[in-house]
Amino acid sequence: SPSVSHFVLFLLSLFLFVPLSQSYSSLFPPLSYPWPVCPTIPLPPSLPPSLFPLTLSVSLRFPSDPSSRTVDRQFLWGGSLLVSPVLEQGAKELAAYLPPDTWYSLHDGQPFPSKGQYLLMPAPLDTINVHLRGGHIIPQQEPALTTSRARSNPFHLTVGLSEGGWARGELFWDDGDSLDSLETGDYSHILFLAGEAQLVSELLRVTDALDGLLLGGVRVFGVSSPPRQVWANGQLVRDFSYRTDTRMLTVPGLALPMWEVFTVRWAL
Repeated sequence: SPSVSHFVLFLLSLFLFVPLSQSYSSLFPPLSYPWPVCPTIPLPPSLPPSLFPLTLSVSLRFPSDPSSRTVDRQFLWGGSLLVSPVLEQGAKELAAYLPPDTWYSLHDGQPFPSKGQYLLMPAPLDTINVHLRGGHIIPQQEPALTTSRARSNPFHLTVGLSEGGWARGELFWDDGDSLDSLETGDYSHILFLAGEAQLVSELLRVTDALDGLLLGGVRVFGVSSPPRQVWANGQLVRDFSYRTDTRMLTVPGLALPMWEVFTVRWAL
């Protein structure tokens, strides 16, 4: 029935955030991917296929917030993403708890300053409510049908500025197969820092695994006013946009080598 099929879509959207899962169907053979492929649930450029962050209870990340102790229908993906899935058949909206901080919709950058409160959010079929915590930067990558193909696609960075206008993030990148990357030193580690109207990278460790990988675009949530100009590694960028309703700066069409230090700067 339509209500059941809708609920299955909601469940598939939840499984997008389960590192190892398997989907079975009577119409198609079993699909084994890092997460199920569901073309009806579009996400922004997906998180790196080799990223398996720790799934946390909200209360573990916010131990001093008494209200978070009763939150059992949401979870944190690492320390930066809050996932609020639909768990009821036929639901059109859901009450999501946002711990004390600034949160941004991962889809359009809509800011949600919270003192620790529940907000009623729409729950359309094609969207799962995911929010990025202010002060965090997450690397994303163009999706593909297999992880090996996705690993060669351009990266994108999504920046959620804190109330003070800063953010921080990291990328750990190895060959995706080895179990002893740390012991052998066969990995790359990049630090991303945002503040004072710029985003910069710092190379903590670089190996051949990054060769050929490019930064294809940047989204910055929480930019206070429309930028007048944008530069990438000192070169003027003409193709950028700014949404006044969500205060999101988007800089597409970049081709900055990930194995080199880069700077993206904007003038307000």
